[in-house]
Amino acid sequence: MLELRRWRARSLRDDSGYTLVELMVVVVVFGVLATMVTVTLINIMQSSRKADERSFRTTQANTAMERISRDIRVAIPVTTAEDDRVAMEVYRNGKCERHTYFLSAVAGQTQLNAATQAYAASTSCLNATGTPGAAAVSTLVRHVDPAAAPIFVYQAAGAAGSLSAPVAASSLADINAITVTVTVLGPEGTDNISMTTSAQLRNS
Repeated sequence: MLELRRWRARSLRDDSGYTLVELMVVVVVFGVLATMVTVTLINIMQSSRKADERSFRTTQANTAMERISRDIRVAIPVTTAEDDRVAMEVYRNGKCERHTYFLSAVAGQTQLNAATQAYAASTSCLNATGTPGAAAVSTLVRHVDPAAAPIFVYQAAGAAGSLSAPVAASSLADINAITVTVTVLGPEGTDNISMTTSAQLRNS
């Protein structure tokens, strides 16, 4: 009889299942764990996106610096020299072209652009005549920091040193080197990306 009572007591305990409090505790624990996992995954994804965007902006700025430096080295001559704009004539693809690099604001965003204008066929930029054709404009760098130092700084040969921008037309021929600085805004929560290079005009 005693064994029967014990068996019935165990059966009653086994049939009772979990209490409401136990179920609520389990739900809360799982909710906390799910929240922690979700927050961790979101942070990882955001960090990955920022790293990718920073890499893209760095590559974009570096490519622009190389292009501008290459043009400066073969410029014949520099035709405009300002803090945020430089224009020069270069001989490319069998004709003289005017290449202009300048800042502009588009939809509240400052960007560095390139404009290319071609003269009629000529043997060099020294004998190019007439006016260049329509400009083909492309964006080189987006998210440029508008509060950063001037993009273009001009140096003259000898003791003249730096030339104040805008450089007067009568002094354009004195330019023998240009320092280019591009500062790009970093993705949210990261430092800005700044690059500087100096190129000398071979034809100065």
